This record gives sequence, structure tokens and C-alpha cells, in this order.
Amino acid sequence: DYARYMELMNEAYTNSKMGAPFDQESIDLWRQHPNEPLLYPNTDQFDVLFGNTKVAHQHTFSLNGGSEKLSYYSSFTYLDNPGVVENTEYQRYGLRSNIEAKITDWFSVGTNLNGVYSSRNINANSLSDVFNFARQTTPGIVHRHPDGRYGVAHNPVDGGNNILTRLNNKEGENLSRNLQTRFYATVKPFKGLSVSASYAYHYSDNEQWQKPVFIPQWNFLEDVMMTDGVGRTNISNK
Repeated sequence: DYARYMELMNEAYTNSKMGAPFDQESIDLWRQHPNEPLLYPNTDQFDVLFGNTKVAHQHTFSLNGGSEKLSYYSSFTYLDNPGVVENTEYQRYGLRSNIEAKITDWFSVGTNLNGVYSSRNINANSLSDVFNFARQTTPGIVHRHPDGRYGVAHNPVDGGNNILTRLNNKEGENLSRNLQTRFYATVKPFKGLSVSASYAYHYSDNEQWQKPVFIPQWNFLEDVMMTDGVGRTNISNK
């Protein structure tokens, strides 16, 4: 209830011996127009934050079998998680394979392989800021108009941050590549004795790239663009 919010803020300022930030006219306007949310918003920030109602899905395909001389197991996994918060999607591809071959009665070789490639939207790095915005931002803001424009607080005395602007002001990815392999051989020179040797290799690479996206922001009550969405472009990669 933004009208009640303004009254409580006025009370807090008055109790602190400071001037009330909101005038009675603004409070009355919000009470008089409860059915005009684009002009007189009363926004629940967490409804906006958790409005990304999409379905995550994971698929696994596996193959296994063998014979007296050979055994194998391989699987491929794909995960697509769009996230409950906008622009925080995560995708992962995984491959696992175990193969063992019995060359002779006394000599066998095998390999284990495990690889993962993942990608996460760079805006997921901003979630800490976004949750702070949700706790601190005024209800008197339209985060995004149905026509796609982004908003600012309609009352100029509010310093509200736009949650959706923060989740859309970058383009980029957090990429991760990991590969673990092991090759081994086992020799059984005589009954009761076996000797094994193995070689393991681990590869890991993490990459992050991003570039800014400049978003114009509007005061929809006055139909005025407050920021023009222009700035210096840069691309970073690390």
C-alpha cells in the first residue's frame, strides 16, 4: 500500500525532527486511483522479482552393455534451468563414459571420462544487489510497462531502484569447462597377484564475458524519459 507507505515515511521523518518528504496531495492521489497501476503503481517487489514462472527440465540418455571381453557405460545429461528470477538461466551439458577391455586373461585396460560444460547468464551475478533493491525500493514504481519500457519511481522524492533494469543491464555469460579422465591398465602375472598403473588428466577453464546494455527509463505518470539509455560501451573477458 503505497499511500500507507508514504504516511509511515512522513511519520518517521517527523519523529526524527525532519521535514515530511511526501505531501498530502500525493497520498490522496494514490488513494483515489487504485485501479490505475501504470500511473499510480502499488508494486509488490517480490511479485516482480519472482515472476519468471518457467519450467526447468533435465534429460539423461545412457547406454551400457558388454561382452566377455568388453564392458562399457556412457551417459549424456542436459539441464536447462530458466531460473525463477528473470535473466538468471543456467544450462549444463554432461558426459560420462567408462570402458574396460580384457585384452588377454592376464592383461586389461580401461578408461573413465567425465566432462561438464555449463553456461550461466551474467546477470545472475547481480542477484545480491537485486534482492537488496527488492527490500528497499518504493512501491511507487512500474518496473516495466506492458509496451516494454522500463520505469523509475513516479514520486520524485523516492530513490527507488528498478529491479528489472538491474537484471537486464548487461549481456554476457559465465562459462565453465571441466574434463577429468583416467586411463589404467591391470596385469595379472599369476593367480593372486595383480599390478595396476593409471594416468589421470584434469582440465578446468572458467570464462566470463560481459558488455553493458543501456536502458532508457521513464516516469509513466508524466510520460517523460528520465534517463536516455546512452553510455560508453565496453566488453570485458576474464
